[in-house]
Amino acid sequence: MKQSLFVIDLIETARLLERQASLLLADAGLTLPQFRALLEISDGKTCTVGALSERLHVTKPYTTSLLQDMVRAELVTLRTHPFDRRSALVEITDLGRRRLVIACAGLDGMDRSLKTRIPAATLRTLHALARPHTAGHREPPALPPAATARTGRRSRDNAG
Repeated sequence: MKQSLFVIDLIETARLLERQASLLLADAGLTLPQFRALLEISDGKTCTVGALSERLHVTKPYTTSLLQDMVRAELVTLRTHPFDRRSALVEITDLGRRRLVIACAGLDGMDRSLKTRIPAATLRTLHALARPHTAGHREPPALPPAATARTGRRSRDNAG
């Protein structure tokens, strides 16, 4: 019974993609969980640890541990909520924002490369499969002009 199961092929492909993405993120000084967290708070608005847990679809203890590491790495800051002393607000730092921009540029290159190698019909099918699992995830922030020069991609803010 050596026949390949489609689901196993998908899992192996997902693992390869995650490995490639993790290497790109490492070049930006981030892990995949750090990237996802920074992406969720990159809109400049603060959120609570609990709200971030919900956005990431992980437990609050996991998010707390992740954020402690991110505070030590100076990617985010935590401050006491002004109206609820039991709650902390998460904010992205300038360093966190810079690393996020670098990571998005690297992933954007990976995205473009994949789109040239995967037929459009297959991409549409993959998006349809992923959509229920990625609902609510934020779009990456627009790249600033400095990152645009490195990646050759124009940011949405500078599109004209």
